[in-house]
Parts: sequence; C-alpha cells; structure tokens
Amino acid sequence: MTISKSPSNTAIKDSVTGDKANVGTKVDGTTNALHTIAEVQTNPNNPPIVELPSNQHDAFGRLRVSNPENIFEYKFAENNSFEYYFSESNNTGGTQTDLADSVSRRLSCTSTTGSEAILQTRRYIQYIVGKSQQVFITGNFHGAVANTMKYMGTYDDNNGMFFRLNGTTPEVVIRSSTSGSIVERVVTQSNWNIDKLDGTGNAPAIDFTKQQLLIISYGWLGIADVTFSFYIDGKVVEFHKFRSSNIETTSYSQSGNLPIRAEIKGTGTASEMDITCIAVGREGNGADVGRLRNGNTGTSAVNFSATETFIFGIRLKSGEDYVSIKAEQFNILPRSGNDQAIYRIYYNPTLTGATWADIPNSVAQSVTNSPSFSGGLLVGSGYFNLDGKSSTGLQALSQIDIFLGKDIAGVSDNLILTIETLAGTGSANFSGLWREFI
Repeated sequence: MTISKSPSNTAIKDSVTGDKANVGTKVDGTTNALHTIAEVQTNPNNPPIVELPSNQHDAFGRLRVSNPENIFEYKFAENNSFEYYFSESNNTGGTQTDLADSVSRRLSCTSTTGSEAILQTRRYIQYIVGKSQQVFITGNFHGAVANTMKYMGTYDDNNGMFFRLNGTTPEVVIRSSTSGSIVERVVTQSNWNIDKLDGTGNAPAIDFTKQQLLIISYGWLGIADVTFSFYIDGKVVEFHKFRSSNIETTSYSQSGNLPIRAEIKGTGTASEMDITCIAVGREGNGADVGRLRNGNTGTSAVNFSATETFIFGIRLKSGEDYVSIKAEQFNILPRSGNDQAIYRIYYNPTLTGATWADIPNSVAQSVTNSPSFSGGLLVGSGYFNLDGKSSTGLQALSQIDIFLGKDIAGVSDNLILTIETLAGTGSANFSGLWREFI
C-alpha cells in the first residue's frame, strides 16, 4: 500500500496495487495474527489526512470499529416456525413455497396482472436513535424479467428502503409518507452514484440469475445516509448512497423501525424469486432502550382449577404503526390452593369472545374478560407451588425471541398466560412487565 501526500494536504485515498501480500506484512508474536502494514513518510508539521474507503464507515460517517450485534435473524429451513415470524399475502395466483433442498422460500407470480406474493416480518425491527443498522438478505432473483417486479429490503406499504428489479431495470428506492402521501425516490442503475455494477466500475457486472447478498446500511434521525451494497467476489461493494441531510425538506421516512420484506408482482409475465436468509445487525452498544410498561390483575385473585384457565392477555393496539412489544417478566402470586400448578404462555393463540381495553400510557391492550382459546405457539411453561404463597417470577420470558407486532393486514399479535392445577383448585394474582419499542 502506498500513500502519498498531496501538496494541498487534502484527503488522501488508499492506493493498492498488485496482490495484498506484497504490500508488507508482519506476524504478531503473541496471537500469530497477520497484519497489513502501510508506512507514511511526511513532514510532521504538515501531516497527511488518510481517508479510508466509504464501506469502512457507518451510516453516520463513523469509522467501523465494532462487530454488528444481530437483533434479528432467520434461516428459511424446514419447521422453523415461519408463521410466527412472518406474514404472507398471495393474490391472483401468487404463491409461496418452502424449498427443502435449497433451504429457501420461493415467491412466484403468474402472467396475470395483479398476481403477487408478499413476505414480511411480523415484527417492526427496532432502530436505536444515533446507531447505524445493517440489513442482510440473501436470495436469487432468477433474473430481471420483463413485466415482473421483484423487491427485497426493509420497508412496508408506506415507508422504507428497498432494491427492486422493475422489469429488466434494477433500481434502488426510498419510500416515504412524510408528505402525507406515498412518494418514492427512485434511482435506476444508470444513475447509481458509486458503482453501476455493469462492469464499467471497480466491481464486475452483477448477475441477477445467481445467488446475491443485498446489504442495506442505514441510520435514521430522519436524515442519515442510506447505502446499498452487494457482496461480490469476497467484498462489500457499495453501489449507491442516498443522502438527505442538507438536501431534503423532511425526514426520509416516518420511522427507522421497519419490517423486512420481499415481494414479486406480475404485470404480464410469470416469474419467481427465492429468499434464503435474513439478518439485521446493529452497530455499537446493544442496550435495549424500549420503554418499560406493566399490567396486573389488581387486588382480586383469579380462580382456576384442573382445567386450563385464561389469566392474562396482551397485544399491540390497533392502529399503532412502527412499534413492537416484547414480554420481559411475568409474576404469579398464589393466594389459595394446596397442590401444584402449571403455567403456560402462548404466542398468537386463537381467542374467542375476548374483550380488549387500552392500557394507559402504553401502545398495548389487555384482555378484561376470560375468553376461550386454542392453538398458538407454546413459548414458555413451568410448575409452581400453590401453598408457598410467595411470588413466582417468570424471568425466562426475556430470553424468548418473540416480539408482538402485526401481520401485513394490520392484525395484531397476542400473548396470553394460562394456569392449570395438577389437582384441586387454586387462585393467584398476576403482574406482567413488557418493553415497548416505539
């Protein structure tokens, strides 16, 4: 690596010629780690400024010095509880199929206009203000096909960022509703501002018939950079960067909390695309900053018996957008009974006859009656003594990777607690703590 200082002391770019092994290396005697060495000789009274490649900086221009922490990940393997993490919408012949051999999910459309298949996370993945976030999506577009639109990104119907094959034209898009209506900032391949990925830049031409890894790096605060990259030949190749600071008159989207989404739409030609794996990484401190809220059964105990009995239920309020809820801790205080009991926690059971009421100063609602229930994913269970009369804390909830969000149609997820005695009857009070990401 050779770095030379310009006479004006302006930013100096890396200049790498030949194989990296010829740049100069040394071996750390303690760790055996191999380090690349660059020597700069210059006047100490007028030192050079070395500018690293832009892919070494996060969405706020800070040098990347930390490893991203995954806050969401999903592999499209068999029996991976797809319906509890994703919502799907298929219309006019559109279909979705799990591919066991290639460990992918295939989205297909017919040649009928309006045929579509949409895949979207139920959770709106939280963004921490001031942090940079990266979205990784792998899959195969199966080519750029005329009269078909194919999407991958972090977005919903109203806001977000995504890559799109608009027929045979590759595009990057920021979708926003900050003006009161949906507006898209669209940049086609011929206008990408870093590398057009057609072989004329530093990277080879991209082949959309092959597996690709799309990376979207973004910050929010309403105006941070949004950078699109593909992983090609062992390198993260940035190809377009959206900038909003000192350019746009409003925030580039209504929220940094967004779902992961992929879709295919037919406008005259049948086609397909595959999604293989998804990850969302946060750069920097991973402390959760969602606000804590709680609910309880008050001073009146809830009675139960050897028949499984509904105790408590929570869900996101209807109309709350770009938020999610995560249960942190449930507590059970036995009031009567001389035996043991089992508690169970279900995610998204079917509730019949439930009455929901808003919880003050919260984005959540709780059930105020005792509805019947069936199905759902059992995410927690355990036993406790009814005669101990001491509170039983269910702290393991904080380790469960289930967040309450909603499906594509806007129907909220729910979480309930039930209790059943092993024999006889009993009663208990309940309190619950959850974190709201807004």
